[in-house]
Amino acid sequence: MGTESKEFLLIQAEVPSSLVIDEVRPFSTTALIQFGEPESTGGVPVLKYKAEWRMQGRSSWMQKVYEVQDDFVNEVTITGLKPESRYEVKLSAINGKGEGESSPTELFKTEPVRNPNPPKLEGSVEPKGNSLKVSWIKQDDGGSPILHYLIRYKPIQTSQWKPEIRMPSGSEYVVLRGLDWDTEYDVYVVAENLKGKSPPATMSFRTSAEPEAFPATQGSSSVTYTLVLLISPLVIALLLS
Repeated sequence: MGTESKEFLLIQAEVPSSLVIDEVRPFSTTALIQFGEPESTGGVPVLKYKAEWRMQGRSSWMQKVYEVQDDFVNEVTITGLKPESRYEVKLSAINGKGEGESSPTELFKTEPVRNPNPPKLEGSVEPKGNSLKVSWIKQDDGGSPILHYLIRYKPIQTSQWKPEIRMPSGSEYVVLRGLDWDTEYDVYVVAENLKGKSPPATMSFRTSAEPEAFPATQGSSSVTYTLVLLISPLVIALLLS
C-alpha cells in the first residue's frame, strides 16, 4: 500500500508594519482620523488599532484602542480635546503577535467653540405599529456642553409640524406615540449648546398598516351557545325524573 506525503510551510507571524494617516478632520472637541492599511499585516489579521495623541509641548500621551469589527472602516475618532488647541496624533496596528510601529506623527489644531454637530439618528417602529422609537448618538458638541435635544415630526404630505419635544442633554431616545397608521413621517432632531443649534439630523419612516378589528362579542356568543347545548339535556332529564 502506498503512502501519501504532504509538505507544509510554516511562516512565523510578525507584528504589522506602520501605517500612514491620510487625513485629520478636527472639530472643537473631537478629531476624525482617516488612515490607510499597513503594508504588511504580519501574516495574521489586524485585530485592533491604537490612537495616541497629546497637546503640543506635553510629554504624556493619551491613548485609545479600537477593535476591528465586521463593518470597520479605516477611521477613528478621538475625543476630549480642547477648542483652539494644537495637538499631535499617531496610530499603530495590532495583531495577534503584538503592536506594530507607530505611524509618523500628524499635527492639527482644533476648531473654536461653535454650534454642535447634528446627532446620528436611528429609528425603529414599535411593536404596536403606530409608535416610533427615535434614538440618537451625540456627535461633537462644538466645545460647549449640549443643553438639550429638540425633536420635530410631521406626516410628509402636510406642512404643519407637531409640537416640538425637548429632551435633556443626557437623553438618548424619544418614543413618538399615537401616529397615523400607514403614514410616512419626517423627523428632525437638533442638538443645542450655548452657542446655538446644530443643523437638523433628519430621517423618514412609515408606520404599519392598521390591524383589522374583530368584533368583541363574537367569541362570547359562541361560548354561550355551547353552554346552552350542554345544559339543556341536563334540564330535560331533571324534569322527566
